[in-house]
Amino acid sequence: MMFDPLTSRYLKLLQKGTLEELTPECLYALVYSSFDYEILKKKTKGTYKTFSITSTLLGLSSTPLSNSQITSRTIKDALVSSLFDTYGSRPDVEKKEPEVPFFVKIQGREVEVYVSLISKTSNHMLRSYRGPITHAGALRPTTASLLSYKSGVSKLAQAVRKGEVDGMKIVDPMCGSGTLLFESFYLVTGCSPYRIWLEEGGIPVWSRLGYGDLEECRKEVEKREEEGMAFLEQGKVTFVGNDKVGGNLKMVRESCEVLGLRGRHFNTHCNGVSEFTFDAGDGVAISLCNPPWPEGRIGGDDPDLEGTWEALGEWSKRNLKGQEMWVLAPPTELSGVLRMKAKRAMKFRQGKDELRWSQYLINK
Repeated sequence: MMFDPLTSRYLKLLQKGTLEELTPECLYALVYSSFDYEILKKKTKGTYKTFSITSTLLGLSSTPLSNSQITSRTIKDALVSSLFDTYGSRPDVEKKEPEVPFFVKIQGREVEVYVSLISKTSNHMLRSYRGPITHAGALRPTTASLLSYKSGVSKLAQAVRKGEVDGMKIVDPMCGSGTLLFESFYLVTGCSPYRIWLEEGGIPVWSRLGYGDLEECRKEVEKREEEGMAFLEQGKVTFVGNDKVGGNLKMVRESCEVLGLRGRHFNTHCNGVSEFTFDAGDGVAISLCNPPWPEGRIGGDDPDLEGTWEALGEWSKRNLKGQEMWVLAPPTELSGVLRMKAKRAMKFRQGKDELRWSQYLINK
């Protein structure tokens, strides 16, 4: 789980503290002694609500806290021990449907503890546009949301709203099932991906923990959706997806139907990247791309991987002159095949891999 800009709207900060050193021992001591977990108590004395812990680690790749699973276990152990030593009983961990889902962000020495305002930690991944079948190499929605946000699509959309930019196009020349484009849609329009929770019976923790009213949440979601779709109807923003596999585009079109996106909002093309032609028009264009990965990794089934990446570099030079492209690169030398120098890159870990989200300014 990553603290993407959409999910963070539904997290409430409970407490924060500072580590003396970046070690599991110091983290244990901080959680054990400094944090108050009254939120876990039930009315019956000595009983607690079930909980889960998910950790997000930023800037800790070369420290003893770099493993999120070990870090989450350290936090869990400290929390349970603190409550047991204080009150003589222990709360239970429930990963699937906890009553209190905790999210912990550690950035540098700063530790922040949040509680989720929904009941299932897995619901942060739920999207109404995602059916039971997706592309093998599809990104997690929360990861795609964070990458789209870091590429600046939200700021660019605000510039369009203010009239500072005539229009914008977001294009993915190898879109797969379209996750980057659909997460960009949420950021650009302000629509909430969490309507699905409301349709399935709401956000029970929201009201149970006293942090808001479910009906107010429903009204906020509906208002954002109405305003966002009205902005889209102005015709100043277009999403463009291309993929050489027809089955992938079928999933994209089905997702468009679920979200109410029409052809004038979302264009799809079925070509190899070398044959795909894109017109940036008079506005600003930005390309977001998660190209195929090496064999043995998720989605890594391209027999001519270097050729595909080389074709992506050539495509960008032909179609994105004066614009920018963001590319997600695995820990290999594939990015060098693009024959372009990245302006900047954001590094992050997903599982055991250290990935790079790199920005390329095309002929600027």
